[in-house]
Amino acid sequence: MDELHKIARAYYITANEESKSQGRRFFKSIDHDGSRGITIQEYLPYMKRNGHTKMANRPFFDYLNVSGTGELEFMEVMTLFYIIKSGRKFCDGCDGLLKGTFFSCTDCFDLDDESFNLCSECFTESSYVHPHRHFLDNYIILENMKVANKEGQMNHQVQNAGASNAIVLYNRQSRSSAVATTAATFTTCTIM
Repeated sequence: MDELHKIARAYYITANEESKSQGRRFFKSIDHDGSRGITIQEYLPYMKRNGHTKMANRPFFDYLNVSGTGELEFMEVMTLFYIIKSGRKFCDGCDGLLKGTFFSCTDCFDLDDESFNLCSECFTESSYVHPHRHFLDNYIILENMKVANKEGQMNHQVQNAGASNAIVLYNRQSRSSAVATTAATFTTCTIM
């Protein structure tokens, strides 16, 4: 089973009753005939009507349908619910769902609707058109955000750190010594 299915299952199993109830309502909102299975005929109109156009296709339905029954079962729909609620991104190169590690343009990172993200393959093969060339993976960005938050950096921004293309988060008013240290670390060492 794909990692996203495992994550969605874990969240559902450990969720409080209100969250589980939200999941059940989501399922029922798609299951128009009450059959306890979502057909492609129910799935596609719902996804299009609700603006989820990148997921409104047969291949995405088939990705969700790990049971292979041709109908989405409850936990398969909970994977869809997780993908939508978590705001999972799609690759700006190939349009595929970003399931694990992905690369974000550090120049565009702070722009909510304008962020630019790539799967590992599109990033490696330069299979994209974008004016910027500074990218970091989501784990490095998250770790740097954690460091900045620990240092009391509440108003931060992504910025390039020299030739290493590493990222530093800094307070727009003043850079702390911890952030400067982080920047120095990334410019003097490499990940690979």
